[in-house]
Amino acid sequence: MSASGAADTYYRAMEGAWHGRLTTTIDALALAATQLGALDRLAWKATAHAPAWLETRVQVLPGRVVLHGTRLRSFGLPVAWGTERIVLGDDGRSFSMHGEHRLAWVPWRRQIVEGPGEVREDVAGASYAFDYLGARVTQITEREADGVLRVTQTTAFSKSEVLLVRQAPKRSG
Repeated sequence: MSASGAADTYYRAMEGAWHGRLTTTIDALALAATQLGALDRLAWKATAHAPAWLETRVQVLPGRVVLHGTRLRSFGLPVAWGTERIVLGDDGRSFSMHGEHRLAWVPWRRQIVEGPGEVREDVAGASYAFDYLGARVTQITEREADGVLRVTQTTAFSKSEVLLVRQAPKRSG
């Protein structure tokens, strides 16, 4: 384990580009029972009904900071994108996430993404909690093999899963 702790070790192992197919299921009755606005409901429904591919990139910076960029594509077109700045805590396991996301059909509307998280002591995964599109999201990551990461996001009305696979570095020449 690195001198900075489990969080530093975890994010250094995750550094690079990843991609995978995102699947989302929605409980229509539970979604209808929420106080979400019309645009947020539409966005959640669209995620469940259109094929989606998630592309993500992790970069570890000096000073216990991690940059995380995400792009969601459907039918080859970007439908959502964002960047988070993750600051690793002094205890070696906790972190805070602060970022901004946008949706293609309302690019002027920023989605602020903020919340705490913690890397497991065994460095095999992490848990996050944040608000997105009007809903509280719990995200759990689990390393399944070298170069494979399962990400599960749940809300009161949805469950999303993606099996991210590390992209091979591009060769020059």
